[in-house]
Amino acid sequence: MFRAQYCCVLLYIFTVKPVNSSSSIRIGTFNLWNVMFNWKERLQYIASVIKEQEIDIVAFQEVRFSTDEATGLTTSQLEEVKKYLPNHKWMVVQPAGPVRKPENAYWKGWTEEGLGVLSKFPMEHYTKINLTTLGGKDANPRLALLVQIKVKQTPHQVINVVAVHFSYEKHQQCQNAQHVLKFLSSTDLDNIIVLGDFNTYPDFPGPVEAFISSVATSCPIRQLHVPLFRDAILESLKPNQKVPLTFSNMPSPGLISRPDRILVSPSIQVVDSHLQGQGDLYVNSFYTAIVIKRIETVFGSAFDSFTGKVGYSCLHDCGPHGSCRCGLCVKGGNKLNCNIPDCAECGSEELFPSDHMMVVAEITLVQS
Repeated sequence: MFRAQYCCVLLYIFTVKPVNSSSSIRIGTFNLWNVMFNWKERLQYIASVIKEQEIDIVAFQEVRFSTDEATGLTTSQLEEVKKYLPNHKWMVVQPAGPVRKPENAYWKGWTEEGLGVLSKFPMEHYTKINLTTLGGKDANPRLALLVQIKVKQTPHQVINVVAVHFSYEKHQQCQNAQHVLKFLSSTDLDNIIVLGDFNTYPDFPGPVEAFISSVATSCPIRQLHVPLFRDAILESLKPNQKVPLTFSNMPSPGLISRPDRILVSPSIQVVDSHLQGQGDLYVNSFYTAIVIKRIETVFGSAFDSFTGKVGYSCLHDCGPHGSCRCGLCVKGGNKLNCNIPDCAECGSEELFPSDHMMVVAEITLVQS
């Protein structure tokens, strides 16, 4: 999907403060946007934002995985991000399942998609929570990823990070929320942070309200014995400040919704939260590299055509507002897609590092 130039990375950042501790922890969530649009350039910018914002723990959605046919070794995009973040020594990545290639795509690799977490603090344990629902409109496999992270040695102190990426289909979103709440109700976990891309719509807030509201929501979810969570962004709003949006369906009308959330349990105090990822900073730093990459892509598609390859040349679906031509996503809608060798021209700009903003929050854990 396309995103407005100004809503690039949109990393959601917040800061928390642990129990019995005066120090705070900065946590973020970010939809990595798989390998869309100039991944090598985007990953450098994404890593620079994480480093400059001093984010301790980051949850990622739409992480792609690729398996080498010769060695059988599977790698993910997070390995590439981690190379730029030497202080984030701990990582866990889990594929949810295979991705559907665009029809007639001839490229190989990046065949699975899932979730991942990077941390400066040691990871003690992780658990996969299956969210896949059968028979629904959204056939994409889904999971949640619980990662237990030790943020203090003495006394022993752990936060439980639950990374999610819910379905785009409303009914299945409700099922995803129910599955996560049911899992949490079966544990005695404390200091819980549920964060990620809830895919929630302005006219259908139920999948998030199920976590933060005790009243009936638009999701027919059975209430479980789970303490209510709080929305980190809402806790940080100043008087008369508008709730910031995090997602845009490019090229217009700009930011339209807030699917990216960080929800905290009662034992966590939100110190601050904000968004990161303005497109102008990305463009100013990587414009030349992006243009060069576009030229290389066009020449690469021309070479593929010359050598007899036939089919869809882009590494990803360009979405409802984009067309794949000569290996690039350009304006025009998917009805204007062309497979090589039939593409005659290309033109547009993809000057944005993601279709989601990065959400960051600073938190502390409430004194018990």
